[in-house]
Amino acid sequence: MNPTNCARDPRSEQLDYMIRDACRMLQEEIENYSPKKDGIIDFIMENPDLPLTFNQIVFLLRNSYPAVSPTRRDFYDVYARLVTESKALGDPGLLKHICLSVPFYPNDDRENQRKQAFFQDGILYFHSLGLRHVVGELYVHLAAGMCFSTAERIRFCESALELLDPTSKQYACIRAMREMTGYMKHQGNQDYYHYWAFGGTVFSEGESIFLSPIFPCMAFCKRADALFSNVVILKGDREWYKSDDSLDPSGEVKEIADAALPVGASKCLPKERELIRLPDETVVCRADGKEYLCRVFSCRFAANVEVLGIVGETHYFAEGIGLIRSVLSVRSREGMREYVYNLCDYTVKGGDGLLPCCVGNRWCYRQENCPDEIDQVIRREIISQNGEEYLLSGWNYAGRKIQKSKER
Repeated sequence: MNPTNCARDPRSEQLDYMIRDACRMLQEEIENYSPKKDGIIDFIMENPDLPLTFNQIVFLLRNSYPAVSPTRRDFYDVYARLVTESKALGDPGLLKHICLSVPFYPNDDRENQRKQAFFQDGILYFHSLGLRHVVGELYVHLAAGMCFSTAERIRFCESALELLDPTSKQYACIRAMREMTGYMKHQGNQDYYHYWAFGGTVFSEGESIFLSPIFPCMAFCKRADALFSNVVILKGDREWYKSDDSLDPSGEVKEIADAALPVGASKCLPKERELIRLPDETVVCRADGKEYLCRVFSCRFAANVEVLGIVGETHYFAEGIGLIRSVLSVRSREGMREYVYNLCDYTVKGGDGLLPCCVGNRWCYRQENCPDEIDQVIRREIISQNGEEYLLSGWNYAGRKIQKSKER
């Protein structure tokens, strides 16, 4: 720990006041308000001898992304200051999140080379501490960067896979990313609409099924009116945080089914949502052409909550197979629209119930009425088991098909 942080420096108290004022403005939810981080950063840089506390550094990392605007002339000096302070505090976790807050941008080769050098310093530092999993997470961040070639991203994925714990969500995510970048390389297609790779855990408590995912790899390049990008099939909505003083992302636990819930009944979920058991329906599975009596569950916002984006999900589960259809209700400024996704291929090696869990179980989906010129892959696979928890790895990809010339 940095002993000077224990002193009651008036400048530190002034900095805390500036941060509290910014947080107060955020809590009041003033429309389009953004705290003036530059003023706080200017204060820090004008006082180079002032030791920073953990909470002061966390504020910069939590309430601004990127933590430091790349438009600042002293961008790297600010980051060097944060790195020095984190090392003085003896907090590798804080230093890791400083590295992970460095953004990479396409078509900015000069700046990205400097950022890569910054990253390589972090990789060497964590290697020297023997923190292999942190080095792996840094490679995950590099693999997610859109400014790198597919071949480079594949190398980053492979480096991460060698370092990460095979039972971690990060491993599941980067495995999906490696599979997806391999697919993109094989297709020879960089003209894509979106992709999303994630890792998560699936577990049951009684008759309920839960997901706890993390999503470090995502990109949206352009819009396709026929597609919806944030497909939530066996996936949560977004990355969340455990508490205000934590930088560790934790997948928001999401309940997707409760077999004990009677037809017509509902239960309250976090974030003003509710889970509703709808009447059973017979559904033809696109993957095998058979009819299955499905248990149907809807997850939706409370009626009085107005949101844009996904307002409801309806999932159809076939006993012993899993999820065979999902319907997303999406509200935009143009109105409400539904997107239907059907199971188009699956492998179930073991397990039972509404979502059979066994290593090697795999499900693939495709959006109904997806245009023929769009190449779409939605893949989910259980890759490992740890007690009652199963590690789920998945990725979504949508790109324009390339017309390959026929060989003569």
